[in-house]
Amino acid sequence: MKVRAILHEIAGLDSTGSKSAPVPAIFGMTFQSVSVAQKLAQSGPSDPPDMVGGYADGNGTPNNALGGALTLVDNALGQMVTALAAQHLLDDTLIIISAKHGSSPIDPSLRVAIDPAPYGMTPGHAFHKADDEALIWLVPQARATSLDAAQKYLTETAQTQELRIAQLLTPSSLKELYQDPATDSRTPDFIALSDHGVVYTTGTKLAEHGGFSNDDRNVALMASSPRISHRIVETSVQTTQIAPTILEMLNLDPNELQAVKLEGTKVLPDLGK
Repeated sequence: MKVRAILHEIAGLDSTGSKSAPVPAIFGMTFQSVSVAQKLAQSGPSDPPDMVGGYADGNGTPNNALGGALTLVDNALGQMVTALAAQHLLDDTLIIISAKHGSSPIDPSLRVAIDPAPYGMTPGHAFHKADDEALIWLVPQARATSLDAAQKYLTETAQTQELRIAQLLTPSSLKELYQDPATDSRTPDFIALSDHGVVYTTGTKLAEHGGFSNDDRNVALMASSPRISHRIVETSVQTTQIAPTILEMLNLDPNELQAVKLEGTKVLPDLGK
């Protein structure tokens, strides 16, 4: 669905501008343009040839392709706010803007491109996903007999710096962090955390996500409402707090969410109601 069509839906209008269905109580969407522009060294085939993605420096100065993606998102958000105001809904609306992840490295001088093919040689290998870290699954039927050999291989690979593994999370540690990989196939058998700046690619990709670095995990979070005074909240928060906050604002019980009950997730602070 195009942004314009989405905005008509928010405003309660059809494609001709006439009144249509009521506005939903909860509305969410995602923009992928910024994420893509953070990664791509050059523009796509239909873009001007002088477009350059990624950041220009470690301070996060965007190159022109990334700057254009940020402008696109900014303009689209502005259209949404305008549409809400036109329907006299803005005063009763809480807008939350964040990101599900960042990309690493922000500083282009730290980028180290590494071919992830050696992960496929892990004993008992079934599947791996390598972006700026690597998740490795072993064949379930052979897991018991290949686990030690796999850990030895990945540890020795880290020591030779072939894959620049800074830390290897083993099944015992992953069991404490997530679910037991022996009984839950969603949890990988190993997670290889790479040195900051590593991007597993054989191409020109500038950055990736999925790792545990600050570049990956520290993202912007903004909440806007006429009921919230303009200020910066210094309290450390997490994006997991967004969902229970939405429920709280709709007078629903956040504890109806299983994750909230298990993890004790709090609503975002100082938002009022």
